[in-house]
Amino acid sequence: MAQANFSCPYDITEIRNLGYVECMDILELIDTKGLEELEELQDLIIKLIKQSKNVADGQSAPGEAGNDSQATFTSSADLMNQIISRDREIKQKLNGIYGDLKSFFKMSQYASDPSLQHELEIEFKNVQEMVEEYAEELMCDECPIVVTGETSAGKSSLLNLILGSNILPSSLRSNTSTVCRLHNHEQKMIKVYDQSGKKLVHHGVFDYNISDDVLKKEMQKYISSEENPYRYVDIFWPIPFLGSQVVIVDTPGIGENSEMTSRLLDYLPKAVAFIYVLNSENAGGVQQDRLLRILDEQNKWREKGRKQTFDHNCTLFVCNKWDEVPESERDRVWNDTKAKLRCWPGFTESQMFRLSALEAERRYRNGLDYTGDFQNLLRGIQKMVPASFQEKVRQHAWWQEKLLKQILFHVTAHINNTRLSQEEKRIKKEKVEDRLRRLECDTEQVKRTLKDEAKMRWAEISEKLHAYINDQETVEKLKEWDIHTEIPERESDFDLIEREAKEIILAKVGKEIKSWCENEKSLSNIRNELANRFREEYRLLEEQCHDIDNLVQDVEGSIELDDVDVQEKEPSHRIPLFAGKEQLALVLTAPLWVPLMVLAFSMALPVMGVIAVKDSFNEKRMCKNYIKNKKAFMDKWADEVLLRFSREAIASKLEMTYLETFYKCLEQLCDSVIPRQIESDRQLIANIQQEERHSSTIRRQYHPLEKRCQYMTGKLLLVQMEYFYEDNIVNKNITKGEFLGKGSFANVYKAEIVIGDERKSAAIKCMTQPFENSDSWYSQLTEVSTLLKFSHGWIVKLFGISYEEVGSHKYLQIIMELCDFTLSSQIFPGNDGSPAPVASCSQFPLKSVEIKPSMEFFKRISTDVCKGLVYIHKKNFIHRDLKPSNILLQGKRAKIADVGLTKETDFITGTLTGTPCYIAPEVILMKLYSTEVDIYSLGILLWELWYGAKAYEQDGITEDRIFELFEQVKAGHRPSFCQRHVPPPALQKLMKQCWHGDIKCRPQAGKVFDTIEDQSF
Repeated sequence: MAQANFSCPYDITEIRNLGYVECMDILELIDTKGLEELEELQDLIIKLIKQSKNVADGQSAPGEAGNDSQATFTSSADLMNQIISRDREIKQKLNGIYGDLKSFFKMSQYASDPSLQHELEIEFKNVQEMVEEYAEELMCDECPIVVTGETSAGKSSLLNLILGSNILPSSLRSNTSTVCRLHNHEQKMIKVYDQSGKKLVHHGVFDYNISDDVLKKEMQKYISSEENPYRYVDIFWPIPFLGSQVVIVDTPGIGENSEMTSRLLDYLPKAVAFIYVLNSENAGGVQQDRLLRILDEQNKWREKGRKQTFDHNCTLFVCNKWDEVPESERDRVWNDTKAKLRCWPGFTESQMFRLSALEAERRYRNGLDYTGDFQNLLRGIQKMVPASFQEKVRQHAWWQEKLLKQILFHVTAHINNTRLSQEEKRIKKEKVEDRLRRLECDTEQVKRTLKDEAKMRWAEISEKLHAYINDQETVEKLKEWDIHTEIPERESDFDLIEREAKEIILAKVGKEIKSWCENEKSLSNIRNELANRFREEYRLLEEQCHDIDNLVQDVEGSIELDDVDVQEKEPSHRIPLFAGKEQLALVLTAPLWVPLMVLAFSMALPVMGVIAVKDSFNEKRMCKNYIKNKKAFMDKWADEVLLRFSREAIASKLEMTYLETFYKCLEQLCDSVIPRQIESDRQLIANIQQEERHSSTIRRQYHPLEKRCQYMTGKLLLVQMEYFYEDNIVNKNITKGEFLGKGSFANVYKAEIVIGDERKSAAIKCMTQPFENSDSWYSQLTEVSTLLKFSHGWIVKLFGISYEEVGSHKYLQIIMELCDFTLSSQIFPGNDGSPAPVASCSQFPLKSVEIKPSMEFFKRISTDVCKGLVYIHKKNFIHRDLKPSNILLQGKRAKIADVGLTKETDFITGTLTGTPCYIAPEVILMKLYSTEVDIYSLGILLWELWYGAKAYEQDGITEDRIFELFEQVKAGHRPSFCQRHVPPPALQKLMKQCWHGDIKCRPQAGKVFDTIEDQSF
């Protein structure tokens, strides 16, 4: 092709105005073979003008055909390599945690403790083997993009386009079960494996400039013969787009034999993307029976216990041969294809891509850029691959979190129960076992009740659908035949006529089923009701398990929440009690009509029968009769097909799909997950009762395990927040402003941050201890982890985290919403003796007019704090440092802040935490404690809010005299009501109940809210 000597009399801006003849005149000396469209000729002229100008200017010219398209591939390769590099980075960090777990199991304190080992083995089976297995699975570098398609859809043309060479035979896949795997490699070669997939039987290395025709003949030897003995053919080719790890797997799809189907399903669970090629030329394509059979086969594999983790959202549908669809028909074909693809679980239009592989290949061959449609497809793949990577590594992080949480639960249970006498342990064991027996009975009852209810409700659906299909109006509609599209035109081969006719009839029946399902309101209601019933029963059983856990930990049962407005938005990353690598899946992934359509197509075989050896005379007679009265034959065949849709057949298919899925969810929960939890708790409490060693000996054994577990949890939290909670991470665009305050572990500054395109004012909490310090990892990250679990109007909102690098150290920064004031700054006098901004209630007589603003402030702040506290307790957390300086005011709303000490109730081991004058006596005494410690602190806070003074200062006891204060509190001393104007009797009584020495006398946060709300100020 001419370069520098190319001459064109027109300016580059005028080329789009040229006609076909003018373009051909300009390109008279240029090879334009294969270019058919005017736009392609114009593109070629523009390209040649640019190349000539580059050469004239002394720049290197692209020159070679496909260079611009190669640049597209190269940039795609860079992006893909970045995606893979990030995925490898996450995997290495999670693999480090697997390594830490392996080391944990080798710690002498664990290795010498068969009791703890047995407790974990019950719940996680062979936990150490699972860690080894999952670590190996995590680090597997195989990243397959699985490709399959419909007959004559042009799948090979698409793959040849990606290869940049026309080497795959176009007949590939219609008659063979061989799998082709396309790898990116500088050296061109192929490797052929036998049917076992292990033995290499051929290794061919080719010259880089070998012709496509020679290679195609070589390939045909191994992948086009129906009887070939080969399982895999690996093609190594320069495909920069794939990067270093992604492999395109060309599978035969759902074929005429189980071996072809098995090849596809072998790869789907590992796929980072699944590309399904449709033949748009064939009236929109979508051989719906093939897609439905893929879903049906997956269900069968799942029923046999085969691992199926394929994410249906990672599917791309390529509408190939789009250039063959008439312009006037394209909208109709697109919409028809979209409607048919709704059978795919979770399908959205964004998964569909138009393409003409031949057009894109033609442009590539002539040195033009790839078509926009093909570049869109590449971008679609690039977008899908990281999402798939993310989900697969997220599953590992999820399982690690579950394991670490349970290890920590068992370790802290052993520590917490060291304070109990043998008699107390015996009593506790009896209580726990009684709860476990009740849980066993309830679990069995839930399974039985929901199974019976589901069967009854689906029987109703089966009956309704059967009545609809056999209704006279429906039958008449089915027998309305469009002579042009719904009656076979064939006039010979009666067996094929009947087969085609029944396929048409089955398609019409399927359309009616789909229409009925979409319009039947009771169907949607039943599905939703069953799903909600399952979730509700699941939640109740989960709560029972958590109550038992609290009892095992020596923390009394769950909180009875009052009817307080605590609306919340659940974070998407919340891990339920039963979360594991095998997530419970109740979701009915496909519409109801999908299994019934599978039923319709599966009925084709018994209805159509097998094409037998023909009787020539009878054959001609039957064909002649058909030609004379096509409608009569179509009506007769329609009746035969409808006979197959009996009540029993419909009910059976529903039971094999949705009911089977529903049952399996129930069985997984009721026969596996909960029983393992019960048995593990039963073993744990038995071990605790049998423990006769001194408490100090037990603590020496378990404290190192607890610390190690906290360290691993901190590392995992870091990975999760760095890679999985990206919306909550702000790594740049932070401008630190004025200093706002100082805490025990951090300094707080005002800051300006940018999230997306929005600039916000924020408060930034800068930790004073280096982030890399393992001792501070857990405590620093716990605050962020806790905030991530909270989303509530009366809790300070988290924007994200960032890091400040000082020398070789990193310091964690927590970025939160900026509030106006702390409560302490508004109710206490200044250090210089200046009066507090808000006058306290105690300054005015109860019935005076002047007290009204102060009373309103008291009521608003105290009820807001109660709302936030109810929410925290509902989440099974304890704040542990509730005080005025940790209550922030924003406008007229009070919000609870500083959750750095907040901890889940399961993991309270009697540590002394909090600010001295707000610490409950049970904490001072180093006893186990629960949410009641926050109620104690709330009582002190209410007193300070009323009086505008710090508790105990009127008695001359300040926080710097900690031990004297603690002795007074243990002795029952509390703030007095003798100063100035005292609170109303009901409020005095409430405060005394809150700080009562007996935790059973303290009210719940919701009850405190109700009492304050009911006061008439």
